[in-house]
Amino acid sequence: TNYTDLELTFEVKKVDINLFQVENGKTIPVLRLVVTSLGTNLAIHTYDMTVAAYLGGVYVQHRKFVAPPGVNQKGTTLDTNGPVVNIINTPGDDGQKNLLEVHYTNAKTTSPEFSSTYNNTEQKIDVSFTSLEVLLHQEALLHVLELVDKLKPAPKSTVASGQTAEEKKEQEKAEKKQEEEKRQVKKRKKASGIIDIQVDAKLEEFKVVICTEQKYITDVRIKGIHAGVTMETSVMTVTATLTSISIHDPSHGTLYPYIMDIEEG
Repeated sequence: TNYTDLELTFEVKKVDINLFQVENGKTIPVLRLVVTSLGTNLAIHTYDMTVAAYLGGVYVQHRKFVAPPGVNQKGTTLDTNGPVVNIINTPGDDGQKNLLEVHYTNAKTTSPEFSSTYNNTEQKIDVSFTSLEVLLHQEALLHVLELVDKLKPAPKSTVASGQTAEEKKEQEKAEKKQEEEKRQVKKRKKASGIIDIQVDAKLEEFKVVICTEQKYITDVRIKGIHAGVTMETSVMTVTATLTSISIHDPSHGTLYPYIMDIEEG
């Protein structure tokens, strides 16, 4: 019987971080980061351990600029006053679907159902990514880089290390040798037909928009990415599929608005 030894649930409903800047004696909002529904579930059983982590949505807003005409950022709009640019946006954050879900299962080979329930797989990872929008707004990004540069601490004077370069190389070689010996021991202990790690990842939609404050330059949309990795003792299998990708030029009067448009089927 696969008894439950421990169950743990942790969730943060919302994290809201605001960054302000003082200009001419006035406090002006600059950046806002909002993370919704961040949590994890852990369960330890007699023959396995399961971990589920999820992220409901994430938003990064710049509060000094606006998006140009034509850029329509669908999804939840956070309460704001004044100009705003959604640099990162989760359009599908409706409370029903999470932006990111990760499920991890670690099964023991001693389980009586290892070949049936766990399909001879020791570690299984499932990743599901729904929909995310990224807006590369020229003025907003330059302003962010300027802020980061101002926040950098002053460079510290470097102190000469007592270990020579030759000694470091010898130490790295010894560590690599130990790691290789450990891997070889693990390989010899593994029974044939057992899958060490199986990873399955899915992405529904990812959109990138490039623009300035005055002009909508282009957008790139990628849909339906599915990737899988299976690792056994001496074999690694990788699979990947892509449903569609499109690159659009929204400029008025352009002869070829769709620079690239590839769809499955």
